[in-house]
Amino acid sequence: MNKKNQLEFDYNLQIGVDDYKGIVLSIGVSNNPTDFNELIPQIIQIEENIGDLTENTQISADNGYSTDENMEYLEEHRLDSYI
Repeated sequence: MNKKNQLEFDYNLQIGVDDYKGIVLSIGVSNNPTDFNELIPQIIQIEENIGDLTENTQISADNGYSTDENMEYLEEHRLDSYI
């Protein structure tokens, strides 16, 4: 349901990109209305595609990804975040 209380088919596209090379590292589509649950699966997919991320890898995302769970995950995996 959208803000006008009408049924709407919407999709939430996620793309992980290497900022330096401009290479797409991950992609996902969901019907989740927010980005809250999308960050960790994207990081996992990136690691599946290219291997483990090194300590202090910089992750940049807007504040739509800012949840306690996401922040804890980034901290536990020693990833720098710009959220």
